[in-house]
Amino acid sequence: MKAITRNIELFGKEIEAKAYSCRAEDGPEEYKERPVKLILTICPVAACNASCAFCVAAADRSSARIDTGKLRKVLTYLKERDVILSVNVSGGEPFTDTGLLNETVNIIYGVFGDDITLSMNTNGSRLDRLKDIDKFEQFEALHISRHHYDDAVNDRLFGTKMPTTEQLKEAVAAVSFKDVFVFNCLLLKEGIGDAQSARKFLEYAHAIKVPKVGFISTMAVNEYTCVQQVRYTDVLDNSDGRMLVTRGFADHDRCRCTDGVYACDDGGIIQFYGRETSPGTGSYVRGMVYGADNVLRTGYGESAVVLWDGD
Repeated sequence: MKAITRNIELFGKEIEAKAYSCRAEDGPEEYKERPVKLILTICPVAACNASCAFCVAAADRSSARIDTGKLRKVLTYLKERDVILSVNVSGGEPFTDTGLLNETVNIIYGVFGDDITLSMNTNGSRLDRLKDIDKFEQFEALHISRHHYDDAVNDRLFGTKMPTTEQLKEAVAAVSFKDVFVFNCLLLKEGIGDAQSARKFLEYAHAIKVPKVGFISTMAVNEYTCVQQVRYTDVLDNSDGRMLVTRGFADHDRCRCTDGVYACDDGGIIQFYGRETSPGTGSYVRGMVYGADNVLRTGYGESAVVLWDGD
């Protein structure tokens, strides 16, 4: 079925953009038309303390950081055009500069209002600085990258020393609203790569009191990810009757996701989701990225269109 798109103009450039909602994964190939609403990713810094072999942004590591005045200008324009569905803060590692991160968050809420859906991705190395973010309690989700339940294996996958299990427990315990926390676990053959290890990871997250886990299939962006890639459908196994898939969505051949719940050993319930996305930028715009280089693009990669470059 042909995608439902609409041409819109942003910063004097006409782009073809997504104008439909994702379909039910197990339903017919039908997509509901809706106004153009795009996800905006903001990267305050390009720097990161880790050196992951699977990183899709490894080539972009630098000392670049956003100009908050320029960011406010771009966000105000996008707000006036009413094209933003939600905002995600990513990087680099956002907590590399906590002051800049806090200013960025305040600008986002200041422009869009407190009802904007805001989430953030972090490798978790500076969770002790959460208290320095003024409106952290309003986040939709804080996605913490954690790729194994064993501290030593997790360190090896990140290429550096990362928070220990005990440090994660302390950080989560210090926050009363636990629902904000999500573990994002990239599936790798040398990490979490089968159903048994995925169940152990769910038990691990539950013990730390993180209520949700995302099992993410790596994008095939280099030789390492091509060799190590694991499909999330291969780890969501219900052979013991404790894993219940509740719903799933698909966006043509671009990406798909599945939600569910798992019954832990102690009788508790933890949520999970699986997701896989094709690399690169699609034939039409599904989201935008404001990078640490102060350029707004229609996505990641060389094929992304520059919409605004600071002028």
